[in-house]
Amino acid sequence: MVLIALSILLFFGPAPDTYAEKPSHVADDRGGRDVLTGTVESINPDKIVVKTDIGRAEPITIKNPALLQDIHQGDRISIELDDRHVATKITRVAPPELPNPPAETGY
Repeated sequence: MVLIALSILLFFGPAPDTYAEKPSHVADDRGGRDVLTGTVESINPDKIVVKTDIGRAEPITIKNPALLQDIHQGDRISIELDDRHVATKITRVAPPELPNPPAETGY
């Protein structure tokens, strides 16, 4: 019985998304779109390079140049991506807040 089950699994393979992994720097939001957050390293009319929070430079294709309006090098942004890794929405976001310094102990 186990041999039959293994044979079926080998013939049909695992479930379609078993081996599909997203890069660790890309999150999937509730709408099913991928979202990438980071700092703009460079901007061209058809491409933007974003340094992600894990330090990886990620080139993103831009099909709609209007998305880059008011976006500048050094801005912290969040980009929604379609299934072809093309930007569909770009939003400027505030930099992450730094933790409060430790309290003085009075020694």
